[in-house]
Amino acid sequence: MVTVKPDYYDDFRCLMGECPSSCCTLWQIDVDEKTYEYYQKLDTPYGEYIRSQIDNIGDEHWIKVYNGRCAFLNDENLCDMHCQIGPKHMAFTCRQYPDFTIACDTYEVTGRTLSCPYVANRIVREKSKTKLIIEGKSHDEYENEIFHIVNKCIEIAQDDSIKYRDREKAIIDYIRKEQMYLVEKFKVDEIFMTEDNKTIWDYCDTLNSLNVVTEKWPKILSQLEELEYSENDIVKFEEYLGDREKEYENILVYFLYKHIMYSTNDGNVFQRVRFAIIATRIIFMVGLMKFIENEEFTTEDNIKVAYIFSKEIEHDDENIDTILEDISLGMI
Repeated sequence: MVTVKPDYYDDFRCLMGECPSSCCTLWQIDVDEKTYEYYQKLDTPYGEYIRSQIDNIGDEHWIKVYNGRCAFLNDENLCDMHCQIGPKHMAFTCRQYPDFTIACDTYEVTGRTLSCPYVANRIVREKSKTKLIIEGKSHDEYENEIFHIVNKCIEIAQDDSIKYRDREKAIIDYIRKEQMYLVEKFKVDEIFMTEDNKTIWDYCDTLNSLNVVTEKWPKILSQLEELEYSENDIVKFEEYLGDREKEYENILVYFLYKHIMYSTNDGNVFQRVRFAIIATRIIFMVGLMKFIENEEFTTEDNIKVAYIFSKEIEHDDENIDTILEDISLGMI
């Protein structure tokens, strides 16, 4: 078994009540069966309260939400359940966040999600190149090839000898060849590899069809749809950013690392690489929009855009599936 994590993984601190976008707000939090059974047997007044705050729909269990806040989020923006019965008895979703794990046959790829403001701050501000900490060995030729693609895409994304925008094109050129190699070598299904020629307005058509988490997101999309810009505006924004273009490199590396390994299920690396590039471009375009409007766009602004985007898109399987399908159909 091969275990993989980014070098920043162990640097994490929950911001708790000071978090600007709490993981205890806006989402519906499901309760896993093992934890649910524990709550059912918890013969205390607090156990009774817990049971009163869970909705049951068939075999699924969900913590109630009031005005966008988890039932157990107290007035100090701390988890009351954590305080009362300890973290080990919280729902698996709560215990795991902001971690994600992609479990393949011979690889276990672990990281922390961009939707967490602390993680977003850590990723966006990073000055050095992201390194992967790899332990173990795999003899699975197919999974080794997929992981090789992860490494190569990250290597291209962090190649500061070429302009950032040119790196995107280099990644697309590379992944087209790799996708054909997977078809020939491992007999994965052939796919239609669409052209990389869509605009932000094409992206908005897809984004408007997705499930919505926050009130801010539809407003951002509405502003993006009305955005008028030229190539000259993009160049001005890039010049304004200067060395801060590294922020988008970091975001792209995050998306590449997190999403490509899911391709072990179907061999479709092309769609997931396109997803990573499109996700980063959308975050870039929101930055451009705010720069045109305000004539400035700080790193703090970029961090906020990054975690809002991730919270909206990455934690809803339907949203991810819709984007991947639209990529396959050439819509984005």
